[in-house]
Amino acid sequence: MFLLFQSKKYAVFLLLFLLFKFPVFSQNNKVIDSLNNELLKYKITKNRKEDSIKVRTLLKLSFKNVFQDLPTSKKQVEQALELSKSKKLQKSFIDAVNIKGVYYIISGIQDSARYYFEKALDLSKKKNFRDLETKCLNNLGMYHKNNGNLIKAQKYFIESLKLDEELGRSASKSLSNIGLVYQELKQYEKAIDYHLRAKKIRDKEGDLFGLTVSLNNLAICYKGLKDYENAILNFLDCIEKCKEVGNLDTLYKVYQNLGNTYYLMNQYGKTLEYYKLSMNRDQKFPLSSQEKMILFENISRTYVALGKYKTALKYAKEAKEILNNNKDFAFYAEETYHTLAISNFALGNIEKGIAYNDEYYDLLKENFNSENKKIVNELETKYQTEKKEKELLQTQAEKATTELNLNKQRQVSFGLMGGLVVVLLIGFSLFQRNKRKHQLAIANEKENNLQSIITAEEKERTRIARELHDGVVQQIGAVIINSRNVFDKLGVSEKPESEALINQLESSTSELRNISHQMMPRALEEKGLITALKELFETSLRPKEIKHDFEYVNISERLHSKIEITLYRITQELINNIIKHSGATLVSIQLIKTEQDVVFMLEDDGKGFSKTSKKGIGLQNIKSRIDIVKGSVNFNSEQTGTLTTIKIPL
Repeated sequence: MFLLFQSKKYAVFLLLFLLFKFPVFSQNNKVIDSLNNELLKYKITKNRKEDSIKVRTLLKLSFKNVFQDLPTSKKQVEQALELSKSKKLQKSFIDAVNIKGVYYIISGIQDSARYYFEKALDLSKKKNFRDLETKCLNNLGMYHKNNGNLIKAQKYFIESLKLDEELGRSASKSLSNIGLVYQELKQYEKAIDYHLRAKKIRDKEGDLFGLTVSLNNLAICYKGLKDYENAILNFLDCIEKCKEVGNLDTLYKVYQNLGNTYYLMNQYGKTLEYYKLSMNRDQKFPLSSQEKMILFENISRTYVALGKYKTALKYAKEAKEILNNNKDFAFYAEETYHTLAISNFALGNIEKGIAYNDEYYDLLKENFNSENKKIVNELETKYQTEKKEKELLQTQAEKATTELNLNKQRQVSFGLMGGLVVVLLIGFSLFQRNKRKHQLAIANEKENNLQSIITAEEKERTRIARELHDGVVQQIGAVIINSRNVFDKLGVSEKPESEALINQLESSTSELRNISHQMMPRALEEKGLITALKELFETSLRPKEIKHDFEYVNISERLHSKIEITLYRITQELINNIIKHSGATLVSIQLIKTEQDVVFMLEDDGKGFSKTSKKGIGLQNIKSRIDIVKGSVNFNSEQTGTLTTIKIPL
């Protein structure tokens, strides 16, 4: 396997050498030359048909050039706007407005991009140009994604996908963009699914330009999954196609993404080499402010890894200066503050380091909260549900029409008998409804009381955990740093008393952090139930030398937050019981998701418990939590151990 990887690696380097030595844009240049020749035919137009051909040619040229020659692209789209407006070519005018928005988004002038996209969308809706509407929806979604509003972006992308399907158009762009949102949320498996669907369509249509985008996105996802070999191969394939079709926008992004990949592989020389390639653009295609900021962030963190903190601080300050002038980029800012904190700590600027560290944690909590992920997933679920409901309604309508024709004659003869049955049924139904209404009111009151208690408990846990982590833990951390500095200045840092004091403080910090994570683990909020459970088993069972085996099936995305919190709290209770009472040496856990339910099973090889002990407070708490999510729990305990089975409907 090692030899195979080595041979692939040398092939990769050879391919890189050839690509850098002989850059080609053959296909795109041929297309541009052909369009320019077409344009020369209509230098002076004579009728509306020739006007229309000239405008369409200008629009095609402008869109081609927007990815490799921005000044020329702007000039051509302005000509198309002027000509289509004067000749009252409505569809071409809207398309030109849309392409001008693309020019501004590639140039990094976000507000202008949004203005033109919204204007184009409004006009396309008024004129009922639905094919243009999908373009505008995708572009507006991309604007919001670039500015960190993933929820709004996903709404536009899904609306575009529905319109593509309704019109029977290629949905490759909409699918690719939905994949981008999941990519931003680091749900890479789901993102790969959408990118592969988009790539399949683009392969079939021979859309080389679209393939460059798909390959880049797939490579980023593989990088996120730490499959670096696949990531590099896809990036290099993307570079080849970018040069073939002249997609400079994606090409420079790929250089930076390759740098990011080598950074994760600790190959910092190659990292800086690719970052410099990304920065080395000509005046026809300059870096936007956002691209500069992200590039400066990446370069600064690389110098931190190399231990060159002064150089790292220089680039981090460049990134921060761009942030100060562009508040919309805050979504991408946490890496800058993290690097500023580390560099200042390393250079002895403790107070600045602490301040930047606080900013970093605030941004981290703001940008990667589970609510965004939840809403984005709900948007797709809503889209899929609407689609299925529409198909179901159509089937039911057809079935109802058929049955109506068959039953017309029978309706008259059974009318009187049916009426009598209906009257009897209504009477019985009213009696049963009143009875159920009374029972339901009692059950609802009980459920609401339980829900209120558990909700209040979770809020209080979260508040205390946050206070511990962001308050006391950070303060003790600052005390440790300041103490080390004072001991160094006094020359007593190596004395046993000094070391004992630092060790006690660090032990207290670790204990407080563990308590904070137990009360409201950051992994549960940011990464989901699977990661949180893994951490729980490692931190709880391993120190007690209890072996465990954790299997999960069909859990490819986050569950509803109420279900995740319920299962996590129940697992905490069960693990505590095992540690305190069971004497177990092995714990087996299974989590399975079906179409209708989530099934959780936890089994230990301990001494079990008697039927009377099933009424303990801990087990009653488990049943109360299960009741809230309308699930069921069963304890099967014998002398050889205990099996707990939980079933929760989705």
